[in-house]
Amino acid sequence: MVFHSRQRPMTIYDNLELKINKIVINRVKSFNFLGIVLNEHLTWTDHIAHLTQKINPVIALISRLKHQLPTKILKMIYNSLILSRFHYGNILWGIAPGNLIKMQKKAVRAIMGRGYNAHSIQLLKKLKLLSLSDLHNMKLLTIYKQYIDKKLPAYLTKAIGTLDLSKDIKPPRTKIYENTLRFQLPAYLKTAPDYLLDLCHRVKYLCFKNNTKKYIIERYPSICVITGCRVCHFTYTTS
Repeated sequence: MVFHSRQRPMTIYDNLELKINKIVINRVKSFNFLGIVLNEHLTWTDHIAHLTQKINPVIALISRLKHQLPTKILKMIYNSLILSRFHYGNILWGIAPGNLIKMQKKAVRAIMGRGYNAHSIQLLKKLKLLSLSDLHNMKLLTIYKQYIDKKLPAYLTKAIGTLDLSKDIKPPRTKIYENTLRFQLPAYLKTAPDYLLDLCHRVKYLCFKNNTKKYIIERYPSICVITGCRVCHFTYTTS
């Protein structure tokens, strides 16, 4: 594989031939490396497409079983076959989940037996599940927690560099750098709730993860069963 940006086609390598023991190595545009699909442009479009292909049949299965199985069992199927894929490598590709956001909405609507126009965020709250974007934010927070506790692997600590939240963050000059952990982590921490940043310094890792998830889900809006209106922080707004 020859890595390059879309703006710089590497036609000079079109006729490149590599051999090991006289066996030609085929050139590919993408490759599944330990469950993470890398492509020659270093974007996550191929990985998102790979996940979509794996998740679509599971959503169809849940849709067929929603009238035969209880919600608890359907959620177990979701956790095993969909959520596990959302977790794996999320710190890498989670900044640009693409149509996986729609896939998650379809999945939770199928679990709860709701129509295509049902508010997915309220369904996530009832199921005590994080949205895909919040799942990525939680990954960033747990990385920060490990950074504070000095339990990050050395290569990750080196990749992140020195974190100083008192300083302004310089805007990224390239899209590739914008999607790196080195930029994402301090950029999110500048906007993260003070409660969660303080929690990083006060509790142990497992307790931090549980409290962070609970804190995020509790702030999702819910639906008033009487009026059908969205309820968020005790404020009623029409849906």
